[in-house]
Amino acid sequence: MPVPQETTSVSKPPIYILGNTPLGRYLAAKFIAKGENAVIIAPRNSCDSEIEISLREEHSLKKQKTNVPCRHYSSEKAKMLIITSQSRNLKSELMLLSSSHFSNAPVVVFSMLPDFRIIESLLRHSTIRAYFDGWLLSKDNQIFILGGEPQITLSKPFNTLEYSLKALSYFHSSEILCQTCEDKNQVFWQAFSVYAVSALASAFYRQSIFNILKNKEKQNNIEDAVNEICSLAAAENVSLDNAEILKKIYNTPINYVYDTQTPGDSSRREINNINMAVSDFARRHDIAIPALKKILPKDISA
Repeated sequence: MPVPQETTSVSKPPIYILGNTPLGRYLAAKFIAKGENAVIIAPRNSCDSEIEISLREEHSLKKQKTNVPCRHYSSEKAKMLIITSQSRNLKSELMLLSSSHFSNAPVVVFSMLPDFRIIESLLRHSTIRAYFDGWLLSKDNQIFILGGEPQITLSKPFNTLEYSLKALSYFHSSEILCQTCEDKNQVFWQAFSVYAVSALASAFYRQSIFNILKNKEKQNNIEDAVNEICSLAAAENVSLDNAEILKKIYNTPINYVYDTQTPGDSSRREINNINMAVSDFARRHDIAIPALKKILPKDISA
């Protein structure tokens, strides 16, 4: 008589998401809704062992409630790693990861850094630059999806082609709109241009983008800053459409607020990181950026 085999349930390899950010929580909820084993990794002081997240679409009663596990370090081989950490927290949060867990996994980075060498040296892995085109507002564990449906752009350079296509298929299977772009620098500047100008202006004027743009003089300052950041991109061999970048800023949802609008240590660190990146590009190419300097808050550290 044959002995019955014991069956055990084996959980899927995790999709680790570094950073307890609105984007991290949004992606985790989307993956879990489609049966993936998504886990947020964040420091103990910023994340409980489990977070109940509700995704809510703007102008809709539709709400998707999800329980997302949160861990304080990576513990097993991953299917994919997604890095959403804010630039000011990135170095410390990378310490929560073990490079051995990501040797065969796509590593997708949404953090807006000009240079990914710190990530690649610590993880010993090539990275895929990503751009999130959408607006997420976080309040009391609710993630409000403002405006239209968000879309992700993944870089697809030759050295990460296999991993880029894997990541693309994972996003598609979880019904997250996703496309690819072969130029990783284009992906960076598409995201950074809008973010840098908007975050600086929000911090300088202590107002939302919607309220800033009500004033003609402030509008002109924003337009001049966009022209300058597009010039910096052009010096890096990236062609940006000034009108499209400006349109994106003008289309910022009425109730969207950048974190930099609220004074504080974290806001100053974020603005300092943006300023250092912008200033480095300007020095490298000997380009004057008076409009960007004009909307730089005076209370940040040098």
